[in-house]
Amino acid sequence: MLTMHMIQMAVLVLIIPVLIIKGIPDWVWRVLVYNKFIRPFWSFVTKPLIALVLFNGAFSLYHVPLVLDFSKTNSFYHASIHLLLFVLAICMFWPILNTLKEYKKMPNLLEIGYLFANGVLMLPACALIIFATDPMYSTYSDPESLINALALCATSESVSGLDAIGPEIIEIFNPLELINDQKLGGIIMKIVQEIVYAIILGFLFRDWYRSEQKLGRESDLNAQTY
Repeated sequence: MLTMHMIQMAVLVLIIPVLIIKGIPDWVWRVLVYNKFIRPFWSFVTKPLIALVLFNGAFSLYHVPLVLDFSKTNSFYHASIHLLLFVLAICMFWPILNTLKEYKKMPNLLEIGYLFANGVLMLPACALIIFATDPMYSTYSDPESLINALALCATSESVSGLDAIGPEIIEIFNPLELINDQKLGGIIMKIVQEIVYAIILGFLFRDWYRSEQKLGRESDLNAQTY
């Protein structure tokens, strides 16, 4: 089901990267990002504008029917594309979530704008899926393509003979109509994205408010001193 795929993608690129960035101690991140082989690459791909374009561009490109269907034809392609999206998602969240002072270069208000930009750039791919009037992906609408996709996460014995079922196999594995499954998948992805971004936005507003309060107190102290 495309719905299950979109739930998987939401967890993979919107939830796990946040937990990894916030959960790994700073000293471990420093060992990784200051490695002489990793540092040039990491410094480049985590620049806010580059990270923004790379992740959202790759996410949108992946959900082009030709690309998504292609990824389901081979386990190597499937794993490689998902790994790439996962790494780019970490790079995208890095500028606003990492706690390494030397990597915190954006002002608080700019971080909020960066997050809004991410939400806007993810919208076209979700909207295309939600408002499409016909099934977009042969992976979920063509029996042969569905069987090939099932083979990526099942043994060859478990999928052997499924081709004899014919078109009914779609209904067996998908209780929803194809177009409804497609719309629900797009809606779930967008809702999860909005929830995750809203939570992050709340923390960014909190940090911005605290920094403004701190500056105000320091300004008052300086005024009293003079």
